[in-house]
Amino acid sequence: LFDKRVRRLKNTHHQLTRCIGTNLVLNFEKCHFIVTKGIVLGHLVSNKGIEVDKSKIDIITSLPNPTSVWKVRSFLGHAEFYRRFIKNFSKTSLPHSKLLQKDVEFKFDQPCIEAFWKLKSRLTSAPILQAPNWELPFELMCDASRSELGVILGQRARVCKPVHLNYTTTEKELFPIVFALDKFHSYLLGSKIIVFFDHAALRFLLKKTNVKPRLIQWMPLLQEFNIEIKYKKVAENSVGDHLSGIEREADLMPIKDEFPDEQLLHITMPTPWFVDICNFFPLEASRLYKERLQNDAKYYIWDDPYLRKLYNDQVIRRCILDIEINSVLQFCHAAHGGSHYGSTQTTKEVLDCGFYCPTIFRDAYQFLSTCEKCQKAGIAISRRHEMPQLPILFCEGIDFMGPFPISNGYSYILLVVDYVSRWVQAIATKTNDAKFGVPTTLISDQGSHFCNRAMSSLLHKYGVVHRIATTYHPQTNGQAEVFNREIKKTLQKMTNLNKKD
Repeated sequence: LFDKRVRRLKNTHHQLTRCIGTNLVLNFEKCHFIVTKGIVLGHLVSNKGIEVDKSKIDIITSLPNPTSVWKVRSFLGHAEFYRRFIKNFSKTSLPHSKLLQKDVEFKFDQPCIEAFWKLKSRLTSAPILQAPNWELPFELMCDASRSELGVILGQRARVCKPVHLNYTTTEKELFPIVFALDKFHSYLLGSKIIVFFDHAALRFLLKKTNVKPRLIQWMPLLQEFNIEIKYKKVAENSVGDHLSGIEREADLMPIKDEFPDEQLLHITMPTPWFVDICNFFPLEASRLYKERLQNDAKYYIWDDPYLRKLYNDQVIRRCILDIEINSVLQFCHAAHGGSHYGSTQTTKEVLDCGFYCPTIFRDAYQFLSTCEKCQKAGIAISRRHEMPQLPILFCEGIDFMGPFPISNGYSYILLVVDYVSRWVQAIATKTNDAKFGVPTTLISDQGSHFCNRAMSSLLHKYGVVHRIATTYHPQTNGQAEVFNREIKKTLQKMTNLNKKD
């Protein structure tokens, strides 16, 4: 609570009053009053400013060169705690950050060694940061280039993401302000802020009523602060412009003219997704990763040469390789009996066949999007409101299809669907003239084979309520009509050689 003497005492009284009001108990042995310096959250705070804790720096500087990815991540985590004291931290630690990327071979080469020792050297000679003066306005110096942006409040810089490269010039110039206000929120909120920029159009942006959607999303954040934007020429805004214009060394690789025969003949095989489970614990695995792997491994059974997984329904399924997924999906989707169903039903068929893959739902969706017959026959069906819950075989839909060309004496298909369980019966009949019990309600269209005296007397005899669909409104008997369409599409895919048949 460093400040002027009188105000410091007021701040202390205010903090202690807040603790009493919230029933917060403080450890007296850990409280220090009227001291010139002290350790606060890993930093040495004194009347000079804020410094790094020498005891923690000694531990970091004594670390040897990292030998694995998790050791690099551990070192960067320690160094990042004091990144505000290190100039160009992102640029200096770039070789280490690349080692943390996915599918990158760990190779702690000379650039990594130089960056490692440079970070340790800068930690030992870290500057003293001055505490902010809350009575004076804050000044932000911002600038943006094609791929990077620079922000100065003390110092803060970052590299633009690929999506930021598509911003317009005005959006690129405004983005550093949004970035700075978000990062320095605790310093700037409640204080007057003067923003220096070399883009004159930003002075009038906050007063415009017709702006693009992305700028509208940023407006609520900008309106939280007391901002004054001042135009500054490029030559005068040298600090912020310097940060965004720093050249970054490109990763140049020498051109290889000669290759050993063993490299040319070497064939790289795809690695199965369950390789870590088969090898159990990789050498570089962290403790959390090992614990998670142990919890997952208890559901797997190694049955040489296959890996099998025990599901919650006590069914053991074989884990398939990535190169086998398409052939399994092809069999379950388009082979005899597959009927070209959707991705959910196809996935269910794969699981029913005793196979397992962690990405099976995504793979099935992608596979169906490339099925030519499904793309040609697919028709969008509008979603209707759900029906109230009813018992099974309480309400059934019925419809005749045909006449079709006579096959083994059959020319009609009688389709019956239960509206609750969606159990479908498609029966080939010789005529359009009853296997299950009598339903309570029967829904049909106005066909003459349903609407006649004989049918009416039969339904009345067994106490069946006959509901007739409205003319030109098939949604009344929607379940039957939907399955009519599904069966026609299946027949079209499985029997017709010509899509126009």
